Amino acid sequence: MTTKKFSSQLNSVNDLEYGSLVALKYGKGVCYDMSALYAALARSLDIETKLVKGQGITPLYRGYHAWNEVYSKEEKRWIKTRRRFCINK
Repeated sequence: MTTKKFSSQLNSVNDLEYGSLVALKYGKGVCYDMSALYAALARSLDIETKLVKGQGITPLYRGYHAWNEVYSKEEKRWIKTRRRFCINK
């Protein structure tokens, strides 16, 4: 289910079951949902933020993943944030 859900996001298939608002409302979702919520909240505070989609690799998982990067003006570079692959309460 997780890979299918992220794959639909990667291919721009949008519906109401995914994304930042659903993650905020229910407090759970896959990495894409949480990364979208993180980006929305950070941008609301004028923090330059990217939502990045790519391959995630851990000892237990290898496949589609989403995470955020924030821009550090002091360091003049993008810094990756740590995101979980999935949050299910």
